[in-house]
Amino acid sequence: MASAGWSTPVLWNHDQTRDLLALGSGRLIAYDPKDGAERWSILGFPVNPIMSIALGDGHAFVGGSGSGDPGDRLGQIDDFATMLQKYDTNHDGRIALDEIPSDAGFYLRKEVAKDASGNFVSLRWLAGQAARGKQSLGPLDWRLFQLAFNATGPAYAAIRPPGASDHGDLTETNIAWKTNRNVPEIPTPISYAGRLYAVRDGGRVVCFAPKTGEVIFHDRIDAPGQYVASPVSADGRVYLTSEPGTVTVIKASDKLEVLAVNDLKERMVATPAIAGNAIYVRTDKTLFAFTAP
Repeated sequence: MASAGWSTPVLWNHDQTRDLLALGSGRLIAYDPKDGAERWSILGFPVNPIMSIALGDGHAFVGGSGSGDPGDRLGQIDDFATMLQKYDTNHDGRIALDEIPSDAGFYLRKEVAKDASGNFVSLRWLAGQAARGKQSLGPLDWRLFQLAFNATGPAYAAIRPPGASDHGDLTETNIAWKTNRNVPEIPTPISYAGRLYAVRDGGRVVCFAPKTGEVIFHDRIDAPGQYVASPVSADGRVYLTSEPGTVTVIKASDKLEVLAVNDLKERMVATPAIAGNAIYVRTDKTLFAFTAP
């Protein structure tokens, strides 16, 4: 299975040390920003990370869920015997790519409209990934693909800063906590006011204790749909932006308290920016600047 990554690298300053952190396919790597030499790494992350790395409370928060909703995605990959029954029209025991109908596939995200861009995954395309350049695939090709596909499940971890002399694989020593639940696909969680806030498709909001990973609250706001933009925070508030166009403002506290709901009625995928006394929100068509009175 082809792997990819969209996570943005960050500079992590800790204990008179500066690391350039990059989350790649399945592995977090720390580089020396002066010469690019690899210092240390940690394994155990999805092969297709999208969210970026968050910093706060003395930790780096790293992870991802792969593409789409894992519970839905994994249940829609048939075994090879089922694939043969459905698509092996010439009965040769293999599945040619052109034997799979062009409209066969599944939807990645149950919280998103089926006609949303990028939501439908073509089974013929997936089979092409499994075939690795061949025009047909056999049982071993498909089994290896299934193993790789299932390995893209969610994982989110808090990383303790290593010492200046620590090098190599730190997977067993520097993970403070790790979870496979409540992990967003795209938005980067934010560390703010002693808590770690994350938002998922459907308006599901999760608040973690940053040092232990304990879930402080897990609730849903009345703003469904996909979430692409990352949360931002200021003045004791956290701003959550949905792709359909709603900015929900919640109080930074140990329970979900909605302070305001703002429906801009335009598609939003860009993370809002806060500068001075203003918050800037960019939609598909408009750039808004909101300021306090």
